[in-house]
Amino acid sequence: MSSSVIINIFRFIFLLLLQEVIFSRLDLLGFLKPFPYILYIMLYPVNGNKAGLLLSSFFLGLTLDMFLNSGGSHAVACVTLAYFRPAFFRFSFGISYEYQTVKIADKLSPERFSFMLIAIVLHHFVLFL
Repeated sequence: MSSSVIINIFRFIFLLLLQEVIFSRLDLLGFLKPFPYILYIMLYPVNGNKAGLLLSSFFLGLTLDMFLNSGGSHAVACVTLAYFRPAFFRFSFGISYEYQTVKIADKLSPERFSFMLIAIVLHHFVLFL
């Protein structure tokens, strides 16, 4: 197994446990709920397996739905975000995405900020709709 696969497996488990143990019980000001588990989808490697991302996003959302009794809304939101992720990359990074030179884990730039903002807005729109 390559190191990126191991890192993604660890990130999947860590963010899932972090969401379930800490953030699902946290209410900021009574109505704000943080969802750090979507970082798994946003930080997935650009040149990674697209089918693997869709499948793992589905299982991430499905597992959260089982823990939170949310009836499939997290699974739908995660798969939607994973499906539209390449389009958001193309919109935010332009030609850099085509040549696979995008690194999300670097410092925050306007391109990265726009990608994260669009991804989070889509995820939350689908989740709460």
